[in-house]
Amino acid sequence: MYKVGIIEDEPDLVKLYELFLEKRYADKLEVVYKAQDGREGVEKNKCSPADIIILDDRMPEMNGVDAAERINDHHPETIFIFTPCWGCEWFSSDNNISHIKSLCIIRKPYSLKLMSALLDNAIEEIERRKKSVEYT
Repeated sequence: MYKVGIIEDEPDLVKLYELFLEKRYADKLEVVYKAQDGREGVEKNKCSPADIIILDDRMPEMNGVDAAERINDHHPETIFIFTPCWGCEWFSSDNNISHIKSLCIIRKPYSLKLMSALLDNAIEEIERRKKSVEYT
């Protein structure tokens, strides 16, 4: 089982992610924490590091970019799936997040089919990394 963190300030989206993950990935992914803002997400990830983090961009206390940078400093292997709102102009190449190696960005609204494809790719990447470590 791979660990998933959800950092999102909209309770309805958190519930949607949970239901989707339970239905589609019950045998592969486990939600290890939910956080309502970036600061809480950073703290929870210290206790229960996630392999994959689904996170919003704009949240109170600390935005998603700052949270990802702080988590990435200690866990560079984490795969981040950002879900900024469609048309969020500030979330662009102007935000220097290119140093975060494992990064996907999908704008809201998006289909669950697209989220599923990104999660499938994230799982494949984690498995590829594990095999690489086993052979070295």
